Amino acid sequence: MIEHARGRYRLGVARGLVVDIQAFRSAGRRVRLGTTEEVRRAARAEALAWWRGDFCADEQFGGWADDQRDQLRAEYLALLLEHAEDLLSAQQVPEALATFQRALQEDSFWDAALRGVVRSLLALGQRGEAQLRVQRYRERHMAELGGDVADETKRFLASVLGLER
Repeated sequence: MIEHARGRYRLGVARGLVVDIQAFRSAGRRVRLGTTEEVRRAARAEALAWWRGDFCADEQFGGWADDQRDQLRAEYLALLLEHAEDLLSAQQVPEALATFQRALQEDSFWDAALRGVVRSLLALGQRGEAQLRVQRYRERHMAELGGDVADETKRFLASVLGLER
């Protein structure tokens, strides 16, 4: 509903109606302000459950939502990576792998997500699969971006897979 107050218009929310972006942001604040890891973990899971995709992704009328969309997406990706790291730390390796893979689907050139996939595959004893994923990732990175992965990722790959830099 549209409300008018003090000479301005704003979109009001009917009592009892939950807006996914507001719920996502509220849970995200609880992650940052949480006093214990348990509280932060629960808030992170809630925030991720509220994510419905990019804000106003179908908006065709100018770039009015671009900054908001980028900010929300960055927050979502950070929460997703933290969640995957939590799962890996808790030895929930298949779930961690799936979450790191989801992160790579969201951003196909995100080295941190690739490193998580590799660590998860190694924890599952799938060294060959890890090497294959790295090879494909680096080939795609070179073909589409015209360069190799970041130096941090090269060092990581050299240390865990023995791959040359």
